[in-house]
Amino acid sequence: MPRRSKEWDETLQKELRKPKFAKAYIEAAIKDGLPIQVALAQVIKAMGVVEYAEKVGMHSQNIHRLLKPGTNPTLETLNELLAPLGLAMGIVERTSKKRAA
Repeated sequence: MPRRSKEWDETLQKELRKPKFAKAYIEAAIKDGLPIQVALAQVIKAMGVVEYAEKVGMHSQNIHRLLKPGTNPTLETLNELLAPLGLAMGIVERTSKKRAA
């Protein structure tokens, strides 16, 4: 796998601080199959965990713990974390793709 440049990482971090870009990033990441916790963790870390914790009314330690791989936050918690970005988890109708039997 090719290595990303430091400049690319810094540019992404800068863009993820913008709520509109962060929202689009999370939506695209989920569509591409990236777990929501991974995408959300990238956004929250870029914005600053302490600052984000203040926005959602949680302790930063709890946010760090919730975003670790292997944790299983509730739907309510994910929605609390997504709220500052204008996002929420929900159910949508799946487009019909025929499955192989």
